[in-house]
Amino acid sequence: MAIKEAAAAGVLIVIFCFSSVSIGMETGTDFLVLKDFSTDHDVGVEMTHEGCRVSLERSHVEPELLILRLSAAEFGVGIRFPSVCQFLSLEDRVALLRRMIEMLIPDADDRSTIHSLGVGSLAHTFPEVARRLAKTVGKHPDWPGVRKRERISPGAANGFVSIIASEEKLFPELDAALAPVGYYPHFGQMEKMLIRPAKNLAYQEWLIEQGVDPDIDVPFDAVTWFYLEPLSTIQNDGARSGQN
Repeated sequence: MAIKEAAAAGVLIVIFCFSSVSIGMETGTDFLVLKDFSTDHDVGVEMTHEGCRVSLERSHVEPELLILRLSAAEFGVGIRFPSVCQFLSLEDRVALLRRMIEMLIPDADDRSTIHSLGVGSLAHTFPEVARRLAKTVGKHPDWPGVRKRERISPGAANGFVSIIASEEKLFPELDAALAPVGYYPHFGQMEKMLIRPAKNLAYQEWLIEQGVDPDIDVPFDAVTWFYLEPLSTIQNDGARSGQN
């Protein structure tokens, strides 16, 4: 299945009641484990704290894909996200992701078969990174808004922004968080890009301070896939290069 088609796999979260245990992360935020779940379509782990649910799902059909979701515990995916999950810092989010990977896929050999991590909304899941992306694209000399002072359609923006994101170091926190579980993450494909003038975003003042023209269209959200390259592959390639 193509990665674009796989994004739709396992979109339903099944909610049950479970006994809970506390998990303390490095950053001090305590999440409760709702369940290790398995359905006909997915296997995963769900955790909650102060009304914010985080789940990491792995499809039985496409076991090499992981889907990360943040949502309101009492509603569906993405509902009231800003109000119920905004207490989570970026450090909290990546630490929690690593902990969930450790729980969901404890075997290192099995982890090496995973190649993609999908998030339905970059702005909701990792808002700081979405801001960095908006700034980076808004100042990029090849972005049509900067180079030709012209608009770009969301469809055309998908590929362009994906390339920029993959070339820039926009998410070092994810690199650090996933190294202990054997991954070197890269920005991969981005879909359903949302763009609007910088002056119309909530963090417009920050963008302008960073040198972004307020009238330029910038991307502020997208369905985002991260490619998870096994660290062992990089280390082996490095060792071979050193021997040559």
